Amino acid sequence: AKQTILDEIESIKVKVEHLSHQTTLSKLQRSFGDTYIILSPHRRFVMKQRLLKVSETRKSTQDYWFFLFNDILVYANEKAANKYSVHRVLHLALCRLKEIDNSHFRIMSSQKSFTIRFPDKKSKNTWFQALTKYINEQILHTKNHHHHHNHNSSSGPGMPLRVPSDIKSSLEKPLQANSSSDRAVAENSNPEEQQDG
Repeated sequence: AKQTILDEIESIKVKVEHLSHQTTLSKLQRSFGDTYIILSPHRRFVMKQRLLKVSETRKSTQDYWFFLFNDILVYANEKAANKYSVHRVLHLALCRLKEIDNSHFRIMSSQKSFTIRFPDKKSKNTWFQALTKYINEQILHTKNHHHHHNHNSSSGPGMPLRVPSDIKSSLEKPLQANSSSDRAVAENSNPEEQQDG
């Protein structure tokens, strides 16, 4: 009976923590408007800071707010007090880090690679450690997900996947980015983009 009560308490703690994360995401979603959909059941906000993104020539810098979540890194322009326009979203599972010096490190990704300048060594180390932790978690999660998916495929190897006809018909329709949020998501999710931005 005691174990059951402890399990119930743990279950309530998990639910409260999840609700807390979702509340934080909801507030951030209002700050981002429709420039990117932040809300996701497993996403957690970690930290944010105003930092400088260094140009590839290292001759100029661009001021952005960086938002770290457990699965993505977002950088955005501040439009007004607590209102942001998302510039780009990087999926942490695709990122690698390279230390440069006490105030810089480089983020390398198939989506976009760039250098960030920090105001001091302490903030640089804080971000480097946090990014390293969540990048490793996402890489591990992705590997485990693929491994689990491959071993538990109900279709079996070489078997065609049956798609319900109502879903199939909607999949066959061409995708159209009608709204600005659709375009923003499409732009932010293109892994081939390499240009400066």
